Amino acid sequence: DNHQELNALRHLTSALFITYTIDGGVELIDEVEPLVPRFGEMAKDESRYFGKLCLDELNNFYNSARLHEARGRPHEAAAEVRALLARMRENPATVQDSLPTCEVLLARVAGFL
Repeated sequence: DNHQELNALRHLTSALFITYTIDGGVELIDEVEPLVPRFGEMAKDESRYFGKLCLDELNNFYNSARLHEARGRPHEAAAEVRALLARMRENPATVQDSLPTCEVLLARVAGFL
């Protein structure tokens, strides 16, 4: 089931990034790197399925920014954040409906710009 896989990927990528933040192990980034694009694909599918922007799609921009940051690519990280902000501007109803989650995302990405 795609929804279950999306949930599993959400939790796995989050756990790997948290562990990377604490331990700083490059091997963790090696493990999360192939998961981020898969998570992004599934999140876009979820948005298409429901006919509106899925919060996982926004979270994937954040995951991509973190991945670029960990790999030493600050310009790519900033580009992901700009893409996240553009998607938020394009979908004000989703942002309004999920304001607390979106505010947390904005606080997290502030350092990338």
